[in-house]
Amino acid sequence: MAHPLRDPRCPEGYVFESVLDGGPFFHVARVTRGTHVLVCKRPRARFATDAGAAALLDAEATALARLAGQACPRLEARGEDERGPYLITHWAPGEPLSGLPPGDARAMETAELARALFDALASVHARGVIHGDLSPANVLVAGAALARGVTLVDFGLARLEDAPQAPRAHPGSFRGTLLYAAPEIARGEPATRASDVFALAAALLHVVIGRPPRAAANAAALLLEAAEAPLAPELLAALDEPHRAALDPRAHARPTAVALAAAWRQRTQCPRTPAPSW
Repeated sequence: MAHPLRDPRCPEGYVFESVLDGGPFFHVARVTRGTHVLVCKRPRARFATDAGAAALLDAEATALARLAGQACPRLEARGEDERGPYLITHWAPGEPLSGLPPGDARAMETAELARALFDALASVHARGVIHGDLSPANVLVAGAALARGVTLVDFGLARLEDAPQAPRAHPGSFRGTLLYAAPEIARGEPATRASDVFALAAALLHVVIGRPPRAAANAAALLLEAAEAPLAPELLAALDEPHRAALDPRAHARPTAVALAAAWRQRTQCPRTPAPSW
C-alpha cells in the first residue's frame, strides 16, 4: 500500500499533496485533512523566524477571519510549530485571472467578468477589509460568463479599516505588486478602497490586452513608472467608461467597487452574482 506523500513543512495532522506557487517568501502547498482539501502557507526556511513574515500571516489570518469565507478562502487554522508559523485555508477552485484568454474581442464576456470581479471586491470592502495587493495572481476565477465565481486570495497586505494603521515589517522592500499597483501605493501611501479598485481594474486590463499594463525594464524604473506615469493612452482607448474611470490616476476620482459592479451589471443586464463562500 502506498504511503501518503510527506513534506517536512506540512503541519502535524495534515497530508501533503503538492507544492503551489508561493513566491520568494512563502512555501504554499495543497494539503488534505480527512476529506477536506486545504492550502498550507508558511514562510520559507530562511524566513521562518522573520517577524515581517509572521506579521504578513497575522494580517492575512485577521482579514480572513473578518471575511468568513466571503469572496475569499475560509480560514481553517493559524498556528506555529518547530518550523515556524503557518496558515491553513480551505481550497478555492478556479484559475488565476492571468490565465484567462485576452477578452478585448468579446466585449460582453469581458463586461460579465468585470461585474463578477467588482461584486467580489465590493463584498470584501463591505466588511471593512482592504486587500492591499490585488493582481492577476491573487484573483481566482471559476466558471464562465454569468456563472463566474471570483475568489480573492493572498491577504498578507490586507488591513481592517477600523483598526489603527501601523507600519509592518516586510521581507521585501516594496509592499505590493508594482505591475498593477495604484500610483499612490507606489508612492508609499496606505492602501485604501480606491487603491484596491485601481489594482483590480489593472488586473482586468491584463485580461483585455493579454499582458501587464506596465513594462519597465527593472524594479527601480517600474517603481517610478507606477508612481508617476499614467497608463499609456493607447491601452485605455478601447476600454469602456467604467474601466477607464477605475484606472484614474487620482484616487478620489475612482468609482467605488459597488458603483463599478452596478455599471457593468447594467451593460450585461444580469442579476448580481453573490460572492462565493468557501
